[in-house]
Amino acid sequence: MFQAMEKKLTVTVNPIPTTPVITADKTTICIGDSALLTSSNASGNQWYKDAILIPNANQTSYKASSSGNYSVKTTNGTGCSSAISANVTIQASLIPTIPIVTVDKQLFCAGDVGNLSSSNATGNQWYKDGQVIVGATLQTYKALTTGTYTVRSSSSVVCISPFSMGTVITVNPVPLTPNIVADGKLKICKDENRKLSVSLAQGNTIQWFKNNILITGAITESILVNETGTYTSKISNASGCISNVSNAVLVEVVCTTAIMMPDVFTPNGDGYNDKVFAIIPGLKYLRTFEVYNRFGNKVFNTADASIGWDGTFKGKPQPSEAYIWVIEGVDGKGEIVKKTGTISLIR
Repeated sequence: MFQAMEKKLTVTVNPIPTTPVITADKTTICIGDSALLTSSNASGNQWYKDAILIPNANQTSYKASSSGNYSVKTTNGTGCSSAISANVTIQASLIPTIPIVTVDKQLFCAGDVGNLSSSNATGNQWYKDGQVIVGATLQTYKALTTGTYTVRSSSSVVCISPFSMGTVITVNPVPLTPNIVADGKLKICKDENRKLSVSLAQGNTIQWFKNNILITGAITESILVNETGTYTSKISNASGCISNVSNAVLVEVVCTTAIMMPDVFTPNGDGYNDKVFAIIPGLKYLRTFEVYNRFGNKVFNTADASIGWDGTFKGKPQPSEAYIWVIEGVDGKGEIVKKTGTISLIR
């Protein structure tokens, strides 16, 4: 009789490595740069890009330098492999070319604008004197103030071009708006002059206008006018910047220069027509107002147009008769005007 023999078989079940987890120092890179990917498993790694094995990529870390979905699988010494890791997506972008700035003008007056333009159509950020101009992200920028302007272009958050060359903008100030001041009333008589003046800073020049038409040769801070019209002025500085137009001043010629006297006056104390005055419309001032009786004796004299003759001489009432008056004054041109006539005193 034979006795059956029992044979033992040993089976070894090897563990499967844990599924690796990838960490990345960054997920957005510029072309020429790389992202460092690291597996949570220290050994046995094999890296993949877009589910395709990357030859010789079997270290704990891998430097990804192009766009794609990266994953890793771990195999241990017994040949057991883990499940493949979750993908980590890397986005690689081009670094934009250095933008070139063009500008329509670099020197202008306040209130104007310098139009800057980048050669790159998108991704621009403008700077003034090295500081970001908030919100200035279009291809163009309107410069209003003095400074050095530059621009950088980006294709992603991290891929940013170097700065463009600086473009210097100079904005010159505009002179203050002039204020015209007249030396007297604006309603004048013919041959009377009115002086109009403005304050003019050193180095500035002025131009006067009448009814919005340039007055040829009127380039001083004060002018004499003797014609009806609306007068204005503008001031220019050494940079060629011109002020806003001044206030408008209307000068009107409403009368002619004359010396006048009534024919009769009645100094009887009734409060009406008791004095006679020199009437000198259009004259700059009175030089003398004299009255003579029929014997040629001077009975009254004044150089003050506000003082009139009351029909007395040395406090004594003069008789009712005709008297000769002589009036001299100075007109707006500085010339002496003289006139003589008679007036009857009636009591």
